[in-house]
Amino acid sequence: MTSLATQLLLIAIVFIVFFLVLVRPQQLRLKRHSEMLAGLRPGLRIATVGGLVGTIVSIDDANLLTLEIADGMTVTILRKAVDTVVEPAAGVRAATDIRDQQCATA
Repeated sequence: MTSLATQLLLIAIVFIVFFLVLVRPQQLRLKRHSEMLAGLRPGLRIATVGGLVGTIVSIDDANLLTLEIADGMTVTILRKAVDTVVEPAAGVRAATDIRDQQCATA
């Protein structure tokens, strides 16, 4: 009877470790991604799963975003196609800030 109890305890430990190592981290990643998608707003610079990087111009409805990927060039994407929010590194000015400063001094 003790060997059966020991085997059941080992199986339970394996399932707990499996859950903690594989399942729980994936659940946390999905939760963070869902929160990021819910927090999207115009003006944010994002990267899509397809590799496009652009600035959100508008959010048409719950699922569609309009991105400006170049001056005057916009594309419409699904909200779920957003991979990450791209933010410039600390201390690095955006290219538009540099361009605006150059235009102001010229």
